[in-house]
Amino acid sequence: MPALQVLRDGAAIAAELAALLFLTPMPAVAGESNAADASRPVTASRLPALHVTDAAFDVQLLGLLADLRIVQSVRNDGPTRVDLGAHLPAVAESVDALAITRDGRTTDLLAGTACGGDEDPDAGHALADDDEARADLMQLLPGQFVTVAVSATETLQPWGDAYRLALPATIAAPAAQLRLVARSGGRALLVIPPAGADGVATLTLRPDAAPARVIRLGRITPGFAHVVPLLDGDAARTPGTTAIELEIVAPTQVQWMTLSADGPVELAAQAGQ
Repeated sequence: MPALQVLRDGAAIAAELAALLFLTPMPAVAGESNAADASRPVTASRLPALHVTDAAFDVQLLGLLADLRIVQSVRNDGPTRVDLGAHLPAVAESVDALAITRDGRTTDLLAGTACGGDEDPDAGHALADDDEARADLMQLLPGQFVTVAVSATETLQPWGDAYRLALPATIAAPAAQLRLVARSGGRALLVIPPAGADGVATLTLRPDAAPARVIRLGRITPGFAHVVPLLDGDAARTPGTTAIELEIVAPTQVQWMTLSADGPVELAAQAGQ
């Protein structure tokens, strides 16, 4: 084939490819794309409809074991139905129960269902009925409430001058707070840092009439609380006339917060260079 003919054919093919780059998509293809988007389940990233309106936190300490229970009331603030199942957190091995309650109906999503054997004529039907009921319970219409309760058993891990405690995953992270809790032979402070906090933390007890006590909490890790056993001399330090301060030092900022041990309160934070 002459070289001139090869050049002409190559130029024609290049022109066709260039034209394809500027073609407008056909309306039918665009319609299929929109239909596919509409059929996708609603998720938190596409529609942040779920709103935690109330929460309760309880912890029982026995030696190096902790029994935790977190209850959150969740409302669908979006304009469409939401499948709660798509928003439930992953369940760790330490979680003992994950129960949801809506309109007076409660079910534990981790509870097993007994099925009949090969000779049972109803074998498999009970499980199917339970699955259908659970699926229905997790469909939230706009404005509907549901309560999600997570219970777990965790082990205290030595961390800094105190201990750290893994928190079970929940729909929303617990608010930053300080709690005075009972433990074997005394009391302890449970510190939940602000969600997303990153840095090295120090807790300081500053009583009016006694020397301050500084407790190194170590590096803050998302999803963990810190447990500080109180010493005999700390009885005069908490609560009441004692200022309790939490400082989190990161490479780019320092967060400083004054806490209260009178109950679960949110922290006010100040940040600076």
